[in-house]
Amino acid sequence: MSEKTEPEITEPAPQEEEVFNDVQHEMQFSPGVGDLAEALAKAQGSFTGVGKGKQGYGYKYADLASVIDTSRKGLSENGLAVVQSHMLKRNPGKPSVLTQTMLMHSSGEWIKSSLEIPLTEMKQLTIPQIIGVAATYGRRYAYQAIVGTASEEDSDGTA
Repeated sequence: MSEKTEPEITEPAPQEEEVFNDVQHEMQFSPGVGDLAEALAKAQGSFTGVGKGKQGYGYKYADLASVIDTSRKGLSENGLAVVQSHMLKRNPGKPSVLTQTMLMHSSGEWIKSSLEIPLTEMKQLTIPQIIGVAATYGRRYAYQAIVGTASEEDSDGTA
């Protein structure tokens, strides 16, 4: 009589999370976001359009202060706050500024995202100034994305 052997069961290899420069590029959430979602919906109802009061090189744009001012009161009145931080990433040949943005609610719920902006040389700017440009750009766009405001004309279809 031959012994029957059970087929070997192997666990599938764990799927690696998609990362770019060691940073997840997907939104992360606290275990629950019901209170935060309700508060954000109420806050968004009070937001006004962000005016483009600054002049760039042939275009107008909303600066970071204008973007924040447009939503600050609505967020605050609904127990919401935004915190942002930066980190200089010294990737070989591809330095960048990572902006991390967290929307927090007084209940303890939160949403977090990250945005990485590559550093590029700009005429007449020092390295610290280039880092500052990327950091401010990252803060402005990440802030607008996480609170749901817009300051630019939609260029879809014209770009």
